[in-house]
Amino acid sequence: MKTAITRRNLPSRPLTTVPKSFLGSLLFCLSLLASPVSAAEEEKPCFRIAIPAEAHVEARTVRRLVSELYAEAGLCVTLIDAPLPRSEIGLVTGAFDGEALRFSGYAIGHPKIVAVSTPLLNVEIYWAALNADSVPRTANLEALIADKRVAIPSQIIAFQNIARQFRLKPVTYEKPRQLLPLLESHRVQYALLFTGAFEALTNHDLARLDIRTFRSLPFQHVISRDMEWALPQLEAAAKRLHEAGRLRRLPEDATP
Repeated sequence: MKTAITRRNLPSRPLTTVPKSFLGSLLFCLSLLASPVSAAEEEKPCFRIAIPAEAHVEARTVRRLVSELYAEAGLCVTLIDAPLPRSEIGLVTGAFDGEALRFSGYAIGHPKIVAVSTPLLNVEIYWAALNADSVPRTANLEALIADKRVAIPSQIIAFQNIARQFRLKPVTYEKPRQLLPLLESHRVQYALLFTGAFEALTNHDLARLDIRTFRSLPFQHVISRDMEWALPQLEAAAKRLHEAGRLRRLPEDATP
């Protein structure tokens, strides 16, 4: 009669002792596998930043500043050229995560946008009149333009704000080459322009104009409030760049 083999009558065997170091390594590996967040999921998104095609700031300068800011902050960025209306709409709809530059204070009136407080760039605004008008060099330009007909660039909110501040009767222009005809036809008494406008004017045009510095306008980097988690990093990076002298003012020596 055969004896049935059961768990009870199996011959006893000594258990092999497992090193504690092996158990520890095994538990560590299992904990990684069981982690609900993978390394890929922890990666930060790459910011999509619109570079508006603005005539008053060189695109090359803007790209360098924004690239340096994100590199200093340790954040990924993709720069996308976009007309101003598209960049504005894209920031609201989520097509873009930010805009390269907006004049200081722009974000205050836009609740879905936050600004890096340290300006990336200071741009000079210039006043212009015909040389033939012989405006005294000691004239107070702000008092001079108040309530006057003044040519300003179209679709630039910073100039619209100046027009309101000084109660101007603004006449907008699309291209800097329109400035001289506006002044010579006496449709306007004075004009306001950015540094970038000088590149579009000929030496002959510039020789007929009296151009003086009017004021400096700081520009800030803005991002969507959805990306506000990155604001402390961008703030700290902008301050470091400023302290190192790597942020800049558009060159005043661009004045003719």
